[in-house]
Amino acid sequence: MTASQTLPGEERERLTLHHVGGRNYVRGLELAGKMRERFPHAKLTFRFRQPLACEVLVTKDERAGWSCRVTAETAGAREDLFIVNTNAACIHRAAETPLPPHLVLSFSEWRQRYLVFGGREDGILDVVFETHRQRTPLRPAIASMRLAFAPAGPVHLVSVHIVPRTKWVTADIFLNGRRWAEFVCARQS
Repeated sequence: MTASQTLPGEERERLTLHHVGGRNYVRGLELAGKMRERFPHAKLTFRFRQPLACEVLVTKDERAGWSCRVTAETAGAREDLFIVNTNAACIHRAAETPLPPHLVLSFSEWRQRYLVFGGREDGILDVVFETHRQRTPLRPAIASMRLAFAPAGPVHLVSVHIVPRTKWVTADIFLNGRRWAEFVCARQS
């Protein structure tokens, strides 16, 4: 990951996100990781209007023609950031990174359980998305996601409950028995 660069005198910041193989969700997970670094204990909500480019700008200006809106909520505070694609033609490729060590305890198209050993939030989500991508023909495009704070731990029990709908797929992800993440995805095959 490239470190972010703050632009002098402006409330904007440049970020570089990466294109990894055929995994179109990676830039969203990379953005989630960067936002978690910025807001370590916040509940994060992401609303995507279009796929993220590799070069984006983070701003507080809602009028900026954003691709993703990020809302960070903590006790009594809320901050909205808007992610704007700046150069859709530029692609920053990165090598496939190994998934965190994990075991697939059970798997069906609509319910899964994993043991994930260590790993950050974006790594845990990568296990869920990549395993689902490898085992099913479903290729959902994330429309929105919510992430509660996930305390670090040596082992995480991850349960995924997916509900198919006509145009959308919703998924609830439980971490160690507590609801941790919610996703709404557009159906794509």
